[in-house]
Amino acid sequence: MKNIILNISKMGKYLYAIPMVIFGLFHFLNASAMAGMVPIPGGVFWIYLTGLSLILAGVSILIQKLDDWLVMVGRFFFRLFLLYKTR
Repeated sequence: MKNIILNISKMGKYLYAIPMVIFGLFHFLNASAMAGMVPIPGGVFWIYLTGLSLILAGVSILIQKLDDWLVMVGRFFFRLFLLYKTR
């Protein structure tokens, strides 16, 4: 039973990190289309910055280097988006 839980927790890392990298790539591929959804000035800049942070956070989770710090940066962007989206 302990072995199964350990394997599931290892899989969880990949199931969390790989979509982050994919979403980050989508930010670079569709930046102009997403720029209209950004509620703060400088839309394309924020799209690229968010895409870069998603890619870096996903890669850092996979290689287990600086993962806590980059996930914290990701949380900052998400909260910033929610803060301006609810106004």
